[in-house]
Amino acid sequence: MTYQGAESFWTVTGDNVSAMCLYDMDNTTFITPYLLVGSDDFEIRVFRNEEVIHEITEADRVVVLHAINGPRFAYGLANGTVGVYANPRTRLWRVKTKYQPTALLAYDIDLDGVAEIFSGWSNGKWFVM
Repeated sequence: MTYQGAESFWTVTGDNVSAMCLYDMDNTTFITPYLLVGSDDFEIRVFRNEEVIHEITEADRVVVLHAINGPRFAYGLANGTVGVYANPRTRLWRVKTKYQPTALLAYDIDLDGVAEIFSGWSNGKWFVM
């Protein structure tokens, strides 16, 4: 909605929305942003305007999404899985713990040109991957 309360965009996804983030899938620095939407039906959907252009089925409810520079993004699931996709068709890696992820952040902490993934967990701990 705009600051005046008018609708500027809306669409419908398959289930309850549990996570969202803007995503630079075509590496244009958000000239034409995409929207990543995670939902309770285990799906991560990539929207371009009102159209779903990709769907990724995961093993559990999506609880957190975070865009990383370029076409990569990190995701976290209710079953304790955290992972990274290079694009909507290519998963780079994933790990699983017994705790649910509560937050994700990408930042190049060691200045090597590759962003590390910071993850916060339901037990109060956080890790860098």
